[in-house]
Amino acid sequence: NLPTNSEFNVNDRAERESGWDMTDRYGYRCADYNPVCLNSLLQKEEKDIAEMYRIIEGEKSGNSKVWENKAEERKELINKYCWDEEKGLFVDYDFVNGKKSDYESLGTFYPLYSGAATPMQAAKVMQNLDMFEKPGGLSTSTHESGKQWDKPYGWAPLHVIAAKGMRNYGFDDDADRVSNKFITLVNDVYNKEGVIKEKYNVETRTSEAEVGYGNQEGFGWTNSAVLILHSDMKKE
Repeated sequence: NLPTNSEFNVNDRAERESGWDMTDRYGYRCADYNPVCLNSLLQKEEKDIAEMYRIIEGEKSGNSKVWENKAEERKELINKYCWDEEKGLFVDYDFVNGKKSDYESLGTFYPLYSGAATPMQAAKVMQNLDMFEKPGGLSTSTHESGKQWDKPYGWAPLHVIAAKGMRNYGFDDDADRVSNKFITLVNDVYNKEGVIKEKYNVETRTSEAEVGYGNQEGFGWTNSAVLILHSDMKKE
């Protein structure tokens, strides 16, 4: 049962709405953060809207320019507030305390996915890939909290975001390797248990993930992610 404390409930609901339910990434203060993943997705959406206006109204579309400017402004803010040069990672920004988070998570790959990262930033993120890469793919964070959106658990959509982000900056071999690890993990568990799972333990290469609300079976996004990852891999 959740307490009636309104501040807790606001932050708890914000964390669940973030999609990372639950994680130690926000320290029970999710509403106090600008998440790097959310802002990267908004920046990509703004670019996509600009492109749609160009298709509909032509290359000189004024509406397209408006949305291009929005995307560019958000890109600048992501780099200002969410890039940690010392760590070589993109992180969340705690706007209440005016500081960058020190929590390392796969959120770092979202600016690569959206195109907000510079080539130099992308290269530095890739230098830290071993922080997340495990035998079965990518661990959601570097922190083992006992919660499902943290180490040692891996989630299918995060593998798609990370792999596509790597490919955007020319790191195809790394994307192929990570994709293959996760695809073979899903395949091995399926051959053993006869089901596709929602999440996986990427350290032990098993479906042992009885955290949160347990591990769901027949989860659609894992199926879709495996197909996307396989389709994007280099074909010999």
